[in-house]
Amino acid sequence: AWPNNAADSQTQSQGESPPAPAPQEDSQETVLELHVGGLALDAATGNVCRIVAKKKGWWTVQFLGEDATHSRRAKQLTPRAEDEAEEAEEAPPEAEVLQAMLDEDDEDEAPA
Repeated sequence: AWPNNAADSQTQSQGESPPAPAPQEDSQETVLELHVGGLALDAATGNVCRIVAKKKGWWTVQFLGEDATHSRRAKQLTPRAEDEAEEAEEAPPEAEVLQAMLDEDDEDEAPA
């Protein structure tokens, strides 16, 4: 009786093919979580910071380029991937403007 039931269920499932499962995008991306040593985006300032410690519900963060530390709750921080932060910090808008000014100066000095 067992083989017949299995065969019956196979023929039924062939006639009614179940919908293919949707591809899970989350399986390829790592889920980011706050952790000491990781980066986060501060909701209040919009600046990227590094998490340096955690004590009873408070995260101690240090903004990039600063020595001072600040306390934040988890809900105030959004985890960031290291490579995202590097892209954001590589060329801040001020640096682009300064570089453009330097490039213009170089063009003025170049022989025509």
